[in-house]
Amino acid sequence: KLFPTVFHETVILFDTICVSAGKIGAWTTLKQGGTATSYVDKTTTVGNLYAYRIRVYATVGGTKYYAKFQTTYVYRSATPAISSVSWYDTENRKAKIAWKKVSGANKYYVYRATSSTGTYTKVGETTSSSYVNTVPSLGTYYYKVQAVASFKGNNYEGNTSTAKQLKRPSDPTPTP
Repeated sequence: KLFPTVFHETVILFDTICVSAGKIGAWTTLKQGGTATSYVDKTTTVGNLYAYRIRVYATVGGTKYYAKFQTTYVYRSATPAISSVSWYDTENRKAKIAWKKVSGANKYYVYRATSSTGTYTKVGETTSSSYVNTVPSLGTYYYKVQAVASFKGNNYEGNTSTAKQLKRPSDPTPTP
């Protein structure tokens, strides 16, 4: 409980600030008043990391009583688009995944599964727009890439790409 039960009305403040690319400015109040428990910010720009702070207050006898701010971060990323998945070195079971860079991302997580609807396991991370992955065997795999923004030592994960299939390579044709 934030306030004693004698408070009949609590008011929620929703504030935001863009913290991307070192552009930290003043907090902007998005909504003040009412009893809403959520807010949709329609002013965000793809590629930016936003901080939101929320607090409630109540007015009793003309005096406002404020709770502490609670802050959360949201990275609004574009969805990475995997441009290619190919065998890089079949002899050593290496696959190469490439994608288009995403605005605001300073690294990417790469995930792999053995079926498109299977469980995806994080196989690596990179600051590049491509990644070489050594696979357990020359089978068929599915890859996803996720954009990540870092701020003050924390990682904020953005959207994840749709799965892209890497088909098992053809067996070499025997020489007669």
